[in-house]
Amino acid sequence: MKKIILKTAGKLNLSLGITGTRDDGYHLMDMVMQSVSVYDTVSIEKNNDGAIKIKCDKPHIPTDHRNIVYKSAQAFFEFCSIENQGITITIEKNVPDQAGMAGGSGNGAGVLVGLNEMYGTNLSATELMRIGEKIGADIPFCIVGGTAHVTGIGEIVINITPLKESLFVIVKGEEGVSTKLAFEEFDNGECSETFSNMGLIDAIEKNEIEKIYINMRNVLEPKNKTSEIYTVKRDILNEGGKYPLMTGSGAAVFSLMQNKEKATEICIKLKEKYDTVFLAESVQKGVEIIFSE
Repeated sequence: MKKIILKTAGKLNLSLGITGTRDDGYHLMDMVMQSVSVYDTVSIEKNNDGAIKIKCDKPHIPTDHRNIVYKSAQAFFEFCSIENQGITITIEKNVPDQAGMAGGSGNGAGVLVGLNEMYGTNLSATELMRIGEKIGADIPFCIVGGTAHVTGIGEIVINITPLKESLFVIVKGEEGVSTKLAFEEFDNGECSETFSNMGLIDAIEKNEIEKIYINMRNVLEPKNKTSEIYTVKRDILNEGGKYPLMTGSGAAVFSLMQNKEKATEICIKLKEKYDTVFLAESVQKGVEIIFSE
């Protein structure tokens, strides 16, 4: 196989909790995650240069060893003891960066899935997830996709009953959020809450929308009411959205919707103020191969 093209889904955190910290400093998470129909496209093609090369249609995205797809490819080749590492990876971005939607992690997951197919290595999803967890905490979920309860530092992914017939209004303002700073702010704050997602998981399984709403939360949401996150949430509410929530460490905010006409109307209104607005559906795959030769 010389070339493979994949689409990689963004994700939303229907809930994000932190239950502790490991000795190495990594936070222990308790999350419910959902893949959504906002996609990047990742193309992988063999080259004759013997090197990993990266191209991206967004000039601010690094295209060297700093990019998560470079690290993913390198880790895959090392794990499989493949010496000829001549590939060119081309990324077409649609999932916004610094949004908490796992755009980069989805790309990394796509590279692992794509290389496994391209080189016929037949690694299981579990093996790919073990490679991915050393590179980025969201990569294991992005490999599996769908609706899942995610714990540990992100490496324990258990699929649950899929979220039914759901739409999401997703908005990102101009500001991005540093994941590192978001966690530092959490660590410096006061949090005595015992966190559990069992109420949310039960509500999803029973498709009880109001209970889903009241059990959705994110402990990383900024408390500062002057933040852009707060402004976006307020604007979504003002246009008729319900229970807007920041995803991941931010800065995207989403509202779970059931009525497509109303969701479309809200998106049209919000696009008058924000450049990055999506109307997305819940999907059950994190990575999908769309072409190979």
